[in-house]
Amino acid sequence: SAMERNTRDLQESVMSIRMVPLASVFGRLPRIVRDVSAKCGKQVRVEIEGEETEIDKAMVELLVDPLTHLVRNAVDHGLEAPDERQLAGKSQEGLVTVRAFHQGGAVVVEVGDDGRGLATELIRDKALRQGLIGDDATLTDEQIHELIFHPGFSTAASVFDVSGRGVGMDVVKRNIETIKGSLAVSTERGA
Repeated sequence: SAMERNTRDLQESVMSIRMVPLASVFGRLPRIVRDVSAKCGKQVRVEIEGEETEIDKAMVELLVDPLTHLVRNAVDHGLEAPDERQLAGKSQEGLVTVRAFHQGGAVVVEVGDDGRGLATELIRDKALRQGLIGDDATLTDEQIHELIFHPGFSTAASVFDVSGRGVGMDVVKRNIETIKGSLAVSTERGA
């Protein structure tokens, strides 16, 4: 009994040493948003919550690339240009949110934006043209949204240094799966 208690205490001590706050990763995101929004000609504000949420030190570095890609995509693909936002009745300034919190023994990291949402029809059309799905394929919206994680897939009209190369979302999925995580997409058209 004493040995079990000591072993448990030792294990908890080792785990607490390995835990670091997400602030080191989240601290980079405002600059990324600023740089990408300047290149895209968009006005963007970033809100970050949960910087104090702790995860294993080894996972922190594996989260840098996925979060970078997700934030860049939120600014470039998710948020509309200021004039489009104004026509849609929104503020010209877009919002990107990044949140982290503990839930049921896991750490949840959410990246969101108040942009246009995923263009389901555009994704489906592009997947058809690339031969990822057949003409007769009957897919749910969720299945269509999963296509954005296919290597080489992009809905960008042209290639820029920010996006359009079809590299990014597949890397996000692969890195998240490497750390035994899962990825979920939730979207609402126009919001």
